[in-house]
Amino acid sequence: MGCAEFLAFARDCHLLGQTYEESHCVKAFTALAATNKSAFERLTFPQFLHLLVTVSFERANPQAVVAAAASATTKSAAAAAAAKASRIVLQPLPGCLVTMLQEH
Repeated sequence: MGCAEFLAFARDCHLLGQTYEESHCVKAFTALAATNKSAFERLTFPQFLHLLVTVSFERANPQAVVAAAASATTKSAAAAAAAKASRIVLQPLPGCLVTMLQEH
């Protein structure tokens, strides 16, 4: 499955929204596709399942995604501590995956 196909799947299943935008989906896809040994950006079936789990977690816990991005871009200790403190997971796995699968 290629990136365009996954984005079409995400749109058809209403996985994209205000808290989880297309750019987040593309970043998650690209990170997984980079682990392939082939030159093509395509996902295997296990990678597709991994991506679904990632999407479900990031949709249910958008503050964790924001905090991770903040800690990756800032190097100060205070910013890192604030980002770490804000990474409270409100909906852990597997609950967020079950919720996404049942609602969409």
